[in-house]
Amino acid sequence: SYAASEVGALLKAVRERSGISLRQLESVSGVANSEIAKVENGQQECRLGTFFRLVSALGLMAGDVLDDAVKTTWLPFHDA
Repeated sequence: SYAASEVGALLKAVRERSGISLRQLESVSGVANSEIAKVENGQQECRLGTFFRLVSALGLMAGDVLDDAVKTTWLPFHDA
């Protein structure tokens, strides 16, 4: 879904901005780097447990990530 791909894109942007590799995030989160890559690229929806592990490993608050994804997904439609 579009919202799921937005969450993945946000996670990827934070990871890259922080200089964290997929393998490093895998090590900290316990999520396989292949699964992280699929989530980041919108090829796989992020299960809730996986989402919380990734968000925590990146030092983020889950609500902030979801809020950003919702704003990105829905606000453009409200401006019309």
